[in-house]
Amino acid sequence: MLAVITDDFTGASEIAGVALAKGYRTVIETRPVRRPDADVIVIATDMRSLAAADAANLSAKLTEQILALKPDFIFKKVDSVLRGNIGPELEAQIHIERKSAALLVPANPSRKRTIANGIYYVDNMPVAESGFSQNRSAFPSSSRVIDILESRGASMVTCVSLDDSLKAPGVLVGNAASNEDLSAWATHIDDRLVPAGAADFFAAILDCRPAPQRINGAQVSTAIGTRTLYLCGSNYPSSREAVAIAGNHGTSIVGMPDEIYYGDKVNSDAVRVWARNVESALFKGHTVVVAALQIQQGDCLSGRQITAAMAEVAGYVVRRNAVDELMIEGGATSQAVMDTLQIDHLYPSDAVAPGVTRMRVDNYPDLHITMKPGSYRWPDKIWNAK
Repeated sequence: MLAVITDDFTGASEIAGVALAKGYRTVIETRPVRRPDADVIVIATDMRSLAAADAANLSAKLTEQILALKPDFIFKKVDSVLRGNIGPELEAQIHIERKSAALLVPANPSRKRTIANGIYYVDNMPVAESGFSQNRSAFPSSSRVIDILESRGASMVTCVSLDDSLKAPGVLVGNAASNEDLSAWATHIDDRLVPAGAADFFAAILDCRPAPQRINGAQVSTAIGTRTLYLCGSNYPSSREAVAIAGNHGTSIVGMPDEIYYGDKVNSDAVRVWARNVESALFKGHTVVVAALQIQQGDCLSGRQITAAMAEVAGYVVRRNAVDELMIEGGATSQAVMDTLQIDHLYPSDAVAPGVTRMRVDNYPDLHITMKPGSYRWPDKIWNAK
């Protein structure tokens, strides 16, 4: 059995999709850490949004719980462009596992995210100069991975290449410009190193292992359900553009009312009215997109409050059996919906596309949930299914 600790929900979904596509029976767990009948256990957390000390404490606690299950190893999934409390979380895991270092390879060549000579590149552009950074005001001004990780709380960081010694303690960040580099790094994992990185590195590690003996029995690709709700919780320009295009093509867009968006707190009565409007639209048109379409200016709800309101709407329509396909964009939105619906375990059923995984849940047998990171586009076979 293998285990993975993630720092947000869409990261967990992405990793689960990788494992499923390679034939591993996979489960995502959100609260209790148990040993289910699975080859890969993915622990979904919201550590990215926590204070650094709280994230480190949770990382240590989860590592202890997982070690009791005697996994072959524990992989630490991080954001591919190094957001979150990576340093404190990894250092806590290193300490609990009694390892000397972590080998962190966050490059995702399949997404044109690479590291060369210690510089992080997105689409061949240093990340601090990329559009990605411009959309995230909190992103460091440096493109050096050591600078970025030190700003994320790492106390000992060394950037290494494939021919370097891996004897230094702390976090060792591997230069990687291609899938071949990732495959080479995967062979360097040994008992003294915590393996960590993005989805492409996890896939390379699985490729180094013997093929799994059994396939997840749920791995059956089925047609998209009749009533589909998209929760577009991302503020990426590409997401807003996709919603606008869908609306122009006749898809029902039920945006967050101004009464809610421009309040100083979430107006529960107004959210219930919004939810009833979404339910009505689902039964009329079968496909509905929910989004906050306002341009942020002046007094309005915080991002977390907007996410909570969207999760409340999703909870309402799911409990009333008004939807059978729930498509969620963004890690914070995914986490809020799982909390609202009290979903503890998810079972991947279809690796739709890299980073996009369709899943079943125990609590709602007629519901499928599909998630993706906010920075990824919906694949055509899902978005065009509207």
